Amino acid sequence: DADLVLVNSAAERTVSLRDFIIGPGKTVLAKDELILSVRIPLGTGALAGGWNYWRKVGTRRANALTKVSLAAAAGVRRGGIAAFSMAFGAVGPIVVRVPEAESLVIGLNAADFDANRRSPLIKRLKDGIGPHINPIDDQRSTAHYRKAVSLNLISEAIESLAQHLKEYL
Repeated sequence: DADLVLVNSAAERTVSLRDFIIGPGKTVLAKDELILSVRIPLGTGALAGGWNYWRKVGTRRANALTKVSLAAAAGVRRGGIAAFSMAFGAVGPIVVRVPEAESLVIGLNAADFDANRRSPLIKRLKDGIGPHINPIDDQRSTAHYRKAVSLNLISEAIESLAQHLKEYL
């Protein structure tokens, strides 16, 4: 949900990060523009009990090109999840977010994340996000592997969030 401030010698403009990247190696940055700043709104992580998750899957830990990545964040209040977002990288031409699937988590409380209730939530998330993950085969990995890893990362992220809720709430 960040914005980028772009400038050239004549003007300044603000573009949402969502609209900035338009394809692999392609942005809306004009030849005469520079990125002046990145504005990250206070929100998800700023709520009390904020939770963050990030995972990069590559060939090796150091300086490897990414096969799949997932960043997720939740704003947690005593009543439960107040905000939630997930962003997948390297599984499509641009970063993949699915607000409709993210909304499945908002409003849930700690009881919704107990061991018996997590599996149906994870399945609904996978069903909602899966169709939007359309990786390609390339020198780093196969599309099949990337999709499978992406869906597994959903499970890993929700397990991490469940643990956070157990400790926080």
